[in-house]
Amino acid sequence: MGIIGKWMRKRLDSKPPDKGGLVNEPRSPPLPFLPTPRLRRLTAGQWQSKDSVQLEMESYGLFGKLPLELRREILTEAFGGQTLHMDLSHKHPLVRLQPSEEESQSPPHQHRHCGLESELVCDTSQAKRWEWFSCVCHRRPGYSEAEKEQRLQAMKGALTVEPCDDECLEGSESMCACPSGASTAACFVGVMGWLLSCRQAYTDGVDVLYGTNTFHLSSLELQLNLPRLVPAHHLARITSLQLLWKLNEVQPRSKNKQQPPRKDHARALWEGEGPDNNNPLHLLCGSIPQTFPNLQSLYISFQCWLNPPSTANKGVNDDVISEVESIFLGPVEDMMRACGSNNHNGKLELSVAIQSGAWSTLLAKYEQVLGAGLKAELYEDGRGRFWKPLLPSQGFQGVHDRSGGGVDDGEENRLGYWICSGWDDIQAIGQGYWIMCNWGQTWRTGFGTAM
Repeated sequence: MGIIGKWMRKRLDSKPPDKGGLVNEPRSPPLPFLPTPRLRRLTAGQWQSKDSVQLEMESYGLFGKLPLELRREILTEAFGGQTLHMDLSHKHPLVRLQPSEEESQSPPHQHRHCGLESELVCDTSQAKRWEWFSCVCHRRPGYSEAEKEQRLQAMKGALTVEPCDDECLEGSESMCACPSGASTAACFVGVMGWLLSCRQAYTDGVDVLYGTNTFHLSSLELQLNLPRLVPAHHLARITSLQLLWKLNEVQPRSKNKQQPPRKDHARALWEGEGPDNNNPLHLLCGSIPQTFPNLQSLYISFQCWLNPPSTANKGVNDDVISEVESIFLGPVEDMMRACGSNNHNGKLELSVAIQSGAWSTLLAKYEQVLGAGLKAELYEDGRGRFWKPLLPSQGFQGVHDRSGGGVDDGEENRLGYWICSGWDDIQAIGQGYWIMCNWGQTWRTGFGTAM
């Protein structure tokens, strides 16, 4: 019976999935959390004696004899003052190909950011694991006039390049600002050798690394667990962030088979999941003020579909866009107020990008609500941004008042943020977009008068 029992268990464990069902991914291993408690702190602290500090400065060599301001200026020139990607993903480890293998992977002189998919490729013979990756952001500032003309002929709407369009971690050739044929070494930060040289080099380097750079994060798992993955005193130095929030799958599964299906966190919010249900949106908005007390510039892009699911039973006569504003932008606005009260370096500059169709509808709403008081910047490709003023405590009152009255620009209304046009959902769907995506007809009269 023992042999038969083992055979039965083996057969049951190897039962194929139902037709049309999703294959269950193996459970991911634990994230590489910092040890608790940490063994020791590398940066200087109050516990250090004057003798130990003096010894560390002596080991710093001639560089340690320079004034702190000059040392900081030199290090900023070396690896500061730019945008850096910080990523943590569950995937096959990256390996660097030998030159002979590299030539067979991509045409000569074809530059891909960081050499991804040409010099650095995923080793599928090894099991997936949590992989750290960082690089300099080489997202190009824009397109040339010739490229704009080509994009117009190809019916590609976006003629500008925004943080939500970033493709650095995909190894994009067309989006990397490095010249063709350039070494991929320029795509990497190259700071580890300096940080490992001595304790004082680490102290100075970390201060510049975290305090002068903008960090671009797209991994939801990394953002949700950041305080347990990166030392808190490093995060507290950060002043500028770009965050992509992938609350559901933008691409159809047929186009994204390499990754397991993403849970639809946006749908859960439409179905009534509140702050107590640990939705990533509420967790992120609640953690940012405490995690980044010195934040001065924050860009957030909702890289997801915000329109209501069919289960929400929303019709064209419903004010859907105002519900989107309340469900998704409401927690962000509460977060901004909390950041404003905690920030020691002045007012937080916040920009929030949403999918282009929703943004166009929301713009039409505020054209009617604010009238001539609307502060908007519009670009040649239909993209742009507009300013939404907030009251310090309860947000901007009167957003549902269609009287068209403007807002007093008094001291109490100077708190606000930019709502930006984000990823191109209209291009993704094509013809029939306004039938398939319901934002409601409430504010469609006078639609796009500022476009």
